Amino acid sequence: MDEGPIIEQDVKPVTHESTPSTIKRIGADIENLILVNAVKCHLNNQIIVV
Repeated sequence: MDEGPIIEQDVKPVTHESTPSTIKRIGADIENLILVNAVKCHLNNQIIVV
């Protein structure tokens, strides 16, 4: 996921009250969701390869 063009991105807010484990979980949740969305886009031929 860290190489090549950016296909999908997302952000989620964190606060000063967020713990390192909470931030880690939020990051993992985002990675899972964007991977699913990127694969769907690929399977639906919605990605233009240049």
